[in-house]
Amino acid sequence: MKIQSMGYKSDRRRHIEPHSHAFPELVYYLSGRGEAVIGGEQVPFSEGDILVIPAGVQHEDNSDTDFHSCFFTFSDDNLNSRVFFRFKDTKERDFLTILKQMYSEYNLRRQNYENIVDSLYGVLYQYMLTLSEERGDNPYIAALIDDIIKNQSDPEYDLGAAIARIPMSGSYVRELFRRKTGSTPLQFLTNRRIELAKDMLRARKASGLTVEAIARSAGFSSNYYFSRVFKKCTGWSPRDWEAGK
Repeated sequence: MKIQSMGYKSDRRRHIEPHSHAFPELVYYLSGRGEAVIGGEQVPFSEGDILVIPAGVQHEDNSDTDFHSCFFTFSDDNLNSRVFFRFKDTKERDFLTILKQMYSEYNLRRQNYENIVDSLYGVLYQYMLTLSEERGDNPYIAALIDDIIKNQSDPEYDLGAAIARIPMSGSYVRELFRRKTGSTPLQFLTNRRIELAKDMLRARKASGLTVEAIARSAGFSSNYYFSRVFKKCTGWSPRDWEAGK
């Protein structure tokens, strides 16, 4: 069963202490308003807001008035992102309707409840994708951005394989990525690597690194490829750029 735990804050609260979970957590704010702090980032919330918080990330809630929330932790490789995302329920509270039903079945534990709960989670999962995409915060794109940043200095990083793991067509992934960042995934990765290389070129006198070593450390598989891409992006060779700076 994908759902690991479910809960409901029935009492009036103004603060929830910093904590984290072994699994990703979805928090639905039922009433009130305030501010969540997720991994040090301040995120305002109000009634109908939904946050999906990665496993292991410390978070807390604060409010000047009162708020109520319900939550569940879950295990789902499709949403195994290291960055949080948020979205808002529909005006008709469609997400909350399914969430309440899932909460009821989870606690009643009738015969076959695990399959029922998993099926209801599947409906909520589709709402997560649809509603977050409407905000431009598709969780797959957030996870891909995170993955690119984490692997930008690895020459063996396979961007195509990372995109292929996303259960959407590659062209659609690239379009969503472009809407979010203004560039394609490859352009985003290349720009990150070029900026990293520039930082190392600026410090080359102190570091003593060769241009070849910088190319490798910045995620390029060869010095020739690095020089070609660097000149295409900047109009300069790496050595000429270094001399001019």
